[in-house]
Amino acid sequence: MSAELIIAAELLKNPLVAEALTLLGSTLVLVFTDRQRQWFRERDEGKCQFPTKVTKRKGEIDSYEVCGSPIDEIHHIVPQRWASLVLGWLWEQIDTGENGVGLCKKHHRDFIHKDMASAVRWFWVDKKAIEKVLENRKRLCERGKRYWDTKWDSVLLHIAATRTAEFEAEFPRRRNGHHTEHDE
Repeated sequence: MSAELIIAAELLKNPLVAEALTLLGSTLVLVFTDRQRQWFRERDEGKCQFPTKVTKRKGEIDSYEVCGSPIDEIHHIVPQRWASLVLGWLWEQIDTGENGVGLCKKHHRDFIHKDMASAVRWFWVDKKAIEKVLENRKRLCERGKRYWDTKWDSVLLHIAATRTAEFEAEFPRRRNGHHTEHDE
């Protein structure tokens, strides 16, 4: 069993974590569905889309190079908790191709969500490490403060929008992880 599955199993035993994940009377799901994750993997050709080199012309992104390592995780560029609590987005606005991107663990955890990377490392010593991170994120949202490194947001949003438009043009019946009724 992987370390992530062991941690997930431990977390699910803790009712405080379930409480931390409950927002505005509804459970906050922190992941894309299996179908959506598969869609992102196909759209991103199985490669981490973290920008390793960005070229701008007149302030606009002209070109970029990406990591290219295998995708380990799908990242919400605008996190669900922030989008829901602070921006007031509906779930249909949050879980979209334009708001998600495939990343390797290194870039997702070490560059964007450093707090969670630290919590995962400390989990074996402090079983409440992840719970503490989730509670801190909730408190930061309540104060209107971002809890992730936003340095990469504009480039990732550009990459996600570009890749989504290209993918949907090539496969028009496969939009944002949802197949049309004719696909079944």
